Amino acid sequence: MKFVSTRMIGTFGLVLSIAVLTGCSDWPSNSEVMDSIIAQQNKQMEMLQSIGGKDAAKMLRSMVPAIESVDVQDCEEVRKGTYRCSVEVETSFDGEVSSEVSSANFAQRKDGSWAITD
Repeated sequence: MKFVSTRMIGTFGLVLSIAVLTGCSDWPSNSEVMDSIIAQQNKQMEMLQSIGGKDAAKMLRSMVPAIESVDVQDCEEVRKGTYRCSVEVETSFDGEVSSEVSSANFAQRKDGSWAITD
């Protein structure tokens, strides 16, 4: 029984270490990437609304899948403050859930938030 307890404590320590190290990365977190994606979607909807009106934006929004979760898998700094990240995005649309891994650049703004860049 003592072996199991020691093993559990060791496993907990390893998981805690990984969590701490992940939180200290320079690149954007899962929630920051999700915020960036949602902000970009909202910006695109605003642009569409200015061109086609509220009805066009409303119609397009009904055709866009909902973002369920985001998992930043790996990032590489491409220039100071900008990272190319591989991100798995899980979406749902009309009751179906799917996921896709893609890459995007994220730059940190002066206020500390992140934005998707070219």
